[in-house]
Amino acid sequence: MHNIADLYALKEEALLPLERMGKTLAKKLVNQVQSRRQMHLSTFLTALGISEVGPTVADILVGRFDTIEKLQTASFEELSKLHGIGPSIATSLIEGLHEMRHEISKLLEYIELIEHAKMQVDESHILFDKSVVFTGKMATLERKKAQEAVRTKGGHTPSSITHTTDYLVVGDDGSALLGAGQKSTKQKEAEKLVKNGGQIKIITETDFLKMLS
Repeated sequence: MHNIADLYALKEEALLPLERMGKTLAKKLVNQVQSRRQMHLSTFLTALGISEVGPTVADILVGRFDTIEKLQTASFEELSKLHGIGPSIATSLIEGLHEMRHEISKLLEYIELIEHAKMQVDESHILFDKSVVFTGKMATLERKKAQEAVRTKGGHTPSSITHTTDYLVVGDDGSALLGAGQKSTKQKEAEKLVKNGGQIKIITETDFLKMLS
């Protein structure tokens, strides 16, 4: 095999000579590959393995550029101004897509990319285009559910605190904000940024839930 796309052309017979490879396993592997003939653009983008482009970044990118062709022709200025992207990720994406352009073209001979269905969001909502990070144990809502709730409002949910973070939500279970526990590393980082002039708002889980309504 010369590239990933060659996986889709594999036949059972080509796998059988491999050590410990029986007919049943070979058939299973081929079927698994063939079952991935359709995938969402964000999944495809993440799977390319471009530096700094993980699931969260892919979701942000696909929310703005809903086809691989639009991403491949996006300018540095268009990419870098996206909330949660910035110059470093924009550079990495442009270079990665260029280096993999032939491999991507070959993959698209076998894979059908499902268009990203843009969510209809209320752009006037307080969380629209905001970066929300969670820390601590949530008392009411599981963290994944809370992150999904932010994304349905058009917000972003990166995993770490940066100067672009808008809100740090501290879970109410054992929360230092409520006087019941110690501050997490993320809370300390956020407080340090605020002390240096950052605009991060540190709020409780209860306050966050009120914002969702």
